[in-house]
Amino acid sequence: MTEIFNKKEHTKKRKHLRKNMTKAEIFLWSKLKRRQLNGLKFRRQYGIDDYTVDFYCPELKLAIEIDGDVHIHNPRIIYDEQRQRYIEALGIKVLRYTNIDVIKNINGVLHDILATSPVFPPPKGGDTDIAFRRDATKAKAPLSPPLRVRNKDLTLPRDTAGKKKSPLSPPLKVGEKEKVD
Repeated sequence: MTEIFNKKEHTKKRKHLRKNMTKAEIFLWSKLKRRQLNGLKFRRQYGIDDYTVDFYCPELKLAIEIDGDVHIHNPRIIYDEQRQRYIEALGIKVLRYTNIDVIKNINGVLHDILATSPVFPPPKGGDTDIAFRRDATKAKAPLSPPLRVRNKDLTLPRDTAGKKKSPLSPPLKVGEKEKVD
């Protein structure tokens, strides 16, 4: 099979994208780089055939896309859908988040990413902390203080039917406590 990852003819494009990341991409990258998320290796602006995904985890065969305002226009939506179908046909799972998801609900995004991993499921129960470790097989002190969902209204965009566009759990409102099943 022909090599489809990080083709040399797209090196300049990927380098340009890495130097010009959006604020949401920079914020998520700060949580993913250096194996901070349960020891998983992520790469940014990673080439898959003629496409470039924002983040890629080879261990999970997982691509993560952060969509800004440009992704709400009809021609871009069609392009994104075709691109996603092609990448998924290669056996790579694609997760999509909006800039708002990442900036206002980073904990939910990280939990959602961890939920795709059969090896590293997110913690269950009332604890909203995420374990950040260099080596997932050995318990070590967190690299940075654990993230917590703040008691703020983290309203996410909704589609015309009133359903949330994001696969994330509902946000906590001021004074509301997280329910434990």
